[in-house]
Amino acid sequence: MCPLCTNCEYYHLNETCLATRLASVADTTGAVVYAVFISLWGKMNLNHLFNIIFIAFVAVTFAEFWKRKSAELAYRWNVMDYEIDVERPRPSFSARAVDQLPNPITGIIEPYFPPFKRAKRMLAGSTIILFMVIVVLIFIFGVIIYRLSISHRLFENRSTRESASVIATSTGAFINLIIIMAMNKIYQKLALWITEWEMHRTKNEFEDHYTFKVFIFQFVNFYSSTFYLAFIKGSLPSYPNHYSTLSGITLENVSVIFCLI
Repeated sequence: MCPLCTNCEYYHLNETCLATRLASVADTTGAVVYAVFISLWGKMNLNHLFNIIFIAFVAVTFAEFWKRKSAELAYRWNVMDYEIDVERPRPSFSARAVDQLPNPITGIIEPYFPPFKRAKRMLAGSTIILFMVIVVLIFIFGVIIYRLSISHRLFENRSTRESASVIATSTGAFINLIIIMAMNKIYQKLALWITEWEMHRTKNEFEDHYTFKVFIFQFVNFYSSTFYLAFIKGSLPSYPNHYSTLSGITLENVSVIFCLI
């Protein structure tokens, strides 16, 4: 087998037996059967399943009949184009807004924040979001470098060579999990503060911008490592006397250990 680093010697295939035995626990046909069984197990209580179907049917039927009745009454009363609700400013917005102007719809004097200032704050908030996304990618890159370094160091030692991939992958996955959870906690508070600072007038506007910020960050935070495994790891060609390296460290190839961990 090809060495894991440029200055390491070749190793025998039987030295990967531990990783192969671990892979055989999960990467089997039995795992598929077990997954199907778990998926169907929660549906085996027929009474419970019937109750769920009945409640869903009643809810959908009520909603559809109410839409029909609502449209009928709106047409009869000639209010098809009537705006039912005019959202009031959020209490937080009212407390922090300095200016006041009459509402163009109701004519009531309400707190006012200039759209140009809000646009500048939203641009600054987008810059912070981009910076946080880059920080996440840097952490993911750091975990990859850690995994490469640890696996190479352990591979150089003949006593730990057999378990090098297992140890490197397991500790790397644990560190990656800690980083993901910590960054998620930090960013949720940061996204809430940024959205408040942007001074959105209504509750719907506030929730839409906050949800979008959290979605963008969590998508990158939770799935960037999975994206690396699916599309980047092992994609660069590496063969004897032509290894793909990064700062002298051989890049990861598709290893014998399974990716489930």
